Amino acid sequence: MNGATFYVGRTFGREFGPLEATTPDGTVCHGAWKRTTLGAGRATFTCSDGVSGRASYTYFHRQSGTATGRGRTKSGDRLRFWAGHRVQEYVLSGAETNREMIDCVGRALQSLK
Repeated sequence: MNGATFYVGRTFGREFGPLEATTPDGTVCHGAWKRTTLGAGRATFTCSDGVSGRASYTYFHRQSGTATGRGRTKSGDRLRFWAGHRVQEYVLSGAETNREMIDCVGRALQSLK
């Protein structure tokens, strides 16, 4: 949210489905997402530490299968997210490369190991 916190998780479905995420310190988040009639997506989530919020995605990178979006928590913290099977490929392709994004995605993927 402020660049120091990241969530690693998964979503399922083609038009709608659940989402799940955790932080390295063990905070667990659950929610749901759905695709809108215009092809964008909307998600809502609530976490075990009391954080909750909304996010939307409006961009889909076909080559890597990555969706990107933004959101806010109820307390006003900004969120950015990337979802897809080949997120790292997307980040390193330069499609939206910046140092903060590369570092965040790298830390998140490393936490899965």
